[in-house]
Formats: sequence, C-alpha cells, structure tokens
Amino acid sequence: MLTFRLDSSDPPTAPVWSHDRWRIGEHGFVEPLNNPALADFAVLADGQVFFGVFERHGPPPPQSPCAIADVRWWLSLAWEQAVEYTLVQVGWSGIRVQAGPFGTAPVHVARDGTVLYGSWDVTALGPLCRPDRLCDRQVTRLLTGRHRYTAETVFDGVLRVTERAEVVFDGQRLSVSYPRPAPKPTPVLPGGPGEDSDVLDAMDELLAQTVTRRAVSDNVGVELSGGISSAVVAGAVARPWGQVISVGLVVPGAAGTAQIQRRLRYVTRFRLRDLGLTAGDHRPFLPGGRRERVHDPAGPREVEALAALAGRASQYGVKLLYTGTGGNALLGADDGLGGDEPLPGWLGWRAGQTLDGLGEGVAPPSMVAGAALMAAAARNPVWLAEGIWPVAPLADPRLPSFVRGLAPRWREDRYLFRQRLSAYGVPGEGPDPDVGGVSSALVGAGMSGYSLECRGEYG
Repeated sequence: MLTFRLDSSDPPTAPVWSHDRWRIGEHGFVEPLNNPALADFAVLADGQVFFGVFERHGPPPPQSPCAIADVRWWLSLAWEQAVEYTLVQVGWSGIRVQAGPFGTAPVHVARDGTVLYGSWDVTALGPLCRPDRLCDRQVTRLLTGRHRYTAETVFDGVLRVTERAEVVFDGQRLSVSYPRPAPKPTPVLPGGPGEDSDVLDAMDELLAQTVTRRAVSDNVGVELSGGISSAVVAGAVARPWGQVISVGLVVPGAAGTAQIQRRLRYVTRFRLRDLGLTAGDHRPFLPGGRRERVHDPAGPREVEALAALAGRASQYGVKLLYTGTGGNALLGADDGLGGDEPLPGWLGWRAGQTLDGLGEGVAPPSMVAGAALMAAAARNPVWLAEGIWPVAPLADPRLPSFVRGLAPRWREDRYLFRQRLSAYGVPGEGPDPDVGGVSSALVGAGMSGYSLECRGEYG
C-alpha cells in the first residue's frame, strides 16, 4: 500500500505533501499507492508522526495535529469496518510498521544503517535484496513445497509485514512482532436457512456486502481463470456493476481448451468484456526478461504472463480487481501449506540441514486462510505495479463462520459453489481445468527452452 525511506536518526517533524508523496526530514518520504480505492493520511500526534494508507470505504482519517488516542480510535473503527490498512509510526524511539487484517499488500522492509526502507514491491529494495545472502529456511520451503505464511523472505535481512503484525526498527535492530492467533471461526448461519435457496441467499448477502462496500470506482474488473471460485466471484461482481471487464491467463494444451470453454460460458452468462491472454506467449526465463533483474523468487511461477495481463488490464482502465483467491481454502480443499509431497532427490546438503526448522518463525493462525494470504503476497504485487487494487471476496473473514455453520455436504466437492453457479444459470460444471499443472509445465518449458542451469548448494 506504500513505499518509504525513513531515517530513524531524524527527529519526527510535520510531514509535507509534495509530488505524490509525504516528505519528512531531509530525505525521508512515504509514497502511498495511487488508486481510487485507497486513501491516505499523515498526522503529527503528541510529537510522533503517523502515516496511514487504507481502503477508502473506511472511517474518516484523523486530522493533524491530534493525539495518539485519536489514531488509536481510528484503528479501532477500521477494524470494526473490516478495512485493510498499513500504518507507519515515526517517533523518537524508532519506526514501527503495522499491517492490517487481510494481507492484501504486505510491506517488505530492510535496514541500511539508520535508514529503514519499505515497499509492497520487494524488488524496490534493490541492493538490499542480495542473492549472496539468502534465508536458508525460506529457500528450503520454496524448494520442497512446504510453504508457510511468515515474515521471512528469501532475502536475509528483508522482512515481510504479515497481517496484523508489527515490525519495529530502533535504529540498530529490525524485529517483527506477530499478533495473537485469531480465534477459530464460530459457526454462524444468517437467517437460519433450511432450504438450499436460503443458504444461497445468505451467501449472496455476504458476498454482496464484501463487493459493494468497495464500490468507490467504476473501473472494475474480475480475474476469471475458468475455475469455479473465480466464476462465483464474477457472478457476484457483475450483478451490481453490469458489464465488467474480465481478465485471465489461458494456458496451452488440453487444459487450455477446457479453460477457454468454461471462460466463454461465464463471459456470456455474466455479460463480461473479456481480455484473455495466452500464457504461452509470455514464457518464463525469457532472455533479458524480468528474472535477469532483482525479482522475487517466491512470486508466481507465471509472473511474466501475469505481468502482461496486468498491463493489459491497466490499459483498459481497470483500477479495482476482484479475484477468486481463497475459494479452495474456504471450503477446505487446500490449506496451501504442502508437506505431503516426497522430498526432491536433488535437494542439496544446505537445504537438508534446514528441514527440521521449517515450522519455526511462522505467523500465527489468521482470520484469513493461510493459502489466501500466501497467494496474495505472491501475486498481488504484480497487480499493484500497474496501479490495480486486488480484492478477494472469498477470503473475507466472515465467510468461514458462515461455511462452518453449514451441513458438511455444502463443503464436499465445493457443492456450495456449484449450486451458486447453477442458480446463476451455469449448471453442470465438472472439476476445474488443471491450470496449476500446466503452469508448472510452462515454467519447465521456459527453463529448458532458454537453457537455464539450476545448481548450487540448495539443489
């Protein structure tokens, strides 16, 4: 949600807005993401400076000068109204960075002397992301598929501010404080539905609340993969907005054929304006491409194609994008952690020594499913780079309580989503196309086609 450079040795002074960023001290600045769905503030409160970026449907921000109690009051209202935010506090004792409850655009932070750098785009930290200084634990998680939601990144010394967490920099040491584990969802069934139509009506109401409260921009899009989750979201978004732009990557092969057919049905039924893109035209590891520069190895495997898709969506004016992220986790189909797969035979000695510690340093259970949080951390920076704010309605913290209140049959084989699509007039959907498997094959083709060599201490 923001990018900053702040020197802990500078005294906290009143910030000044200049050239799309707040300026503080001689060289310090905080630059909010420019998007109509977001708002920002900078206030001087009891000798400390607070910078906030938040979703525009949230409470009115505090006004400078004010008291710290006023900022805390605003935070409490933001929590009550389920608003995503990032808050930076600059005081005499150091700098604090606090994340909101959804993990939509986690900030990455790193220090250089007394200066703290931060950005939603880890590559913006530049030389602080050193390939010769890696976090063994996080690299091993990636190599083995044993993913964990954590403040650790592949770059040693670079931390991600996970949902509800706080990073503190006192001028010498950078540390992260995780929040308490979120309580398990309590089964809640709005309206006490008994018939199938009652369940679907209750789900519609929850989705409508999540979608419409962000109705601050007419430039709306939906990511349509061809899967059931994104189709449910597309139906919910199309109802209040009318014609909406749909974007999606089309994979090659038989899975791509099935995907095209499914997407066409959804586009026709929901009257979407489709901007599909062929993923095979943007293969990974293209010479001179983004992976030859500083990049995030934990990002999406098909990042080249996804970046091209985000660029195309931006060209057509999309500013607010709804995604199907979190759908599988909501119905218990995928926790995103992995761990059942056998270890790869090529795993190196350095990774092998780290295996027993992969569960250390992880974030506590959240109100949002871990799979959705990890997907957001990996994929959302690609959208943010094009000025697009991504929203995942199926990752809304209120939905797990609703789903837990349903009979088990609603979760089995994603029956809830299938019934929702049937009610939309798109019946008879089978399993989702194997887009993930083809995505892996696409990466393999890029590696072999461009003769990338992979070897070293980890593998």
